[in-house]
Amino acid sequence: MNNDGWEDLFISNGPENGAVNLLYLNDGTGKFTSVANDPVVSDSKPFDGASFADFDNDGDLDAFVVTWYGAKNFLYAGNGDGGFTTSAVRHLLNWVLTETTARDYDTDGASRLVCDQFWRQQEEPALGTTMAKISL
Repeated sequence: MNNDGWEDLFISNGPENGAVNLLYLNDGTGKFTSVANDPVVSDSKPFDGASFADFDNDGDLDAFVVTWYGAKNFLYAGNGDGGFTTSAVRHLLNWVLTETTARDYDTDGASRLVCDQFWRQQEEPALGTTMAKISL
């Protein structure tokens, strides 16, 4: 998350509204520091999972966090220091998603989301998988 080369840890809060996500930055010595007062850990929606990729191609990891419990999904722009800024998602906001992953599947330099078990809110369920390119 902070571009230091060490694997950091993100834990989504699950189905309970009011709980927050957890983000821990690895200091490279086997210790992790909790991130507080950042949008990615301050929003208290019922989050279910997340994908991290450089969606805006600025060299920093961004986060797409899904809320399959009927709340809107969130896209956070990475600041490069372990912090995030909330961004408006241009699409997929009103889709209920259970799982998501991000990769550059066609090696064109742009990450794409693959989202599973989705349907538009207010409509009949249409379970399946979709791939979408998002940008900040």
